[in-house]
Amino acid sequence: MEINKNILNQVLNLAHIEIEDSKKEALLSDLQGVLNSMAHLNSLNLDDIDPYAWVQDQSTPFREDKVVEANVPFIEENAPDWKEGAFSVPQILGGDD
Repeated sequence: MEINKNILNQVLNLAHIEIEDSKKEALLSDLQGVLNSMAHLNSLNLDDIDPYAWVQDQSTPFREDKVVEANVPFIEENAPDWKEGAFSVPQILGGDD
């Protein structure tokens, strides 16, 4: 796929990103390089390759779930509003029904 200035401007517009015109040429070149790399990867024959979730075969260690008391000093003192052992924040959803 070839990226031109029109496509770049359309993507920037859709993403609500503003970039100086002087930097667009470098961005266009970088994006084209990424697409060329992806095209090369797509051209590789991977039919005989087994898919892996990890590069190395490894397992996740299992640990017992334990509830521990958080010991964070001064968290209450630094909180703007602290009630009943937790941060208190203003309600932003719903209303006074």
